[in-house]
Amino acid sequence: MTGNGVLTQVYVDSKEKEVTVSVIDSYVAEVYKVDEKDGTITLSDLVDGPADASDDEFATTAFAEDDVVVYTYANDEIQTVVKAESVEGTVTKVKDKDNFSLDGTSYSYSKNMDASDKLDTDDVDAETVAYLDAYGYVIHLDADAVAQDYALRGGRWPANDKYGDDADFGATLLLTDATKLKVDLDSDSTDKYDSTQEAREALEGYIVSYSRTATACTL
Repeated sequence: MTGNGVLTQVYVDSKEKEVTVSVIDSYVAEVYKVDEKDGTITLSDLVDGPADASDDEFATTAFAEDDVVVYTYANDEIQTVVKAESVEGTVTKVKDKDNFSLDGTSYSYSKNMDASDKLDTDDVDAETVAYLDAYGYVIHLDADAVAQDYALRGGRWPANDKYGDDADFGATLLLTDATKLKVDLDSDSTDKYDSTQEAREALEGYIVSYSRTATACTL
């Protein structure tokens, strides 16, 4: 019953000689709907939690749709809802299925973290967003929530301009600060085009999101 992120409270009634133990779990969900008229929100579980999006509402409008929140549940209804703290960074170490490091800071999982979403050694160097419960344990991970920069994809050219007979393509990205970045595209992104001209006509002028490391730029 207990574990990381579980609040256990013990109440002693010396007069009645009774001991009551309270165990409070935390669960993670997204705000599915905000009803300003009724003054309520509806949650959609991100793990197998007890909230039912079809009829479980909570009296507040202090959240926005798609906010990731941590909630508690008892007596067949939501008891508390708080916005989950988020930490974004690069996975620098995966010790085991209970512990990993993000930008060098070690984190442990909540008891109610979905086991199938836990990181493994293949995730080292990947970027992700970790959502924490009230006790600092990771209760949800979402690589798709990593902040992205955006660029306008400009002209394309054969990369053999720089690398001799290399047949891959390159592209010019016009960044939001008006600077330009020239990148080479791997074969997975160019195999379906028969020529530079065909690629240019298909993709020039697209707005793309990108993330950048010291050695790579991912579109």
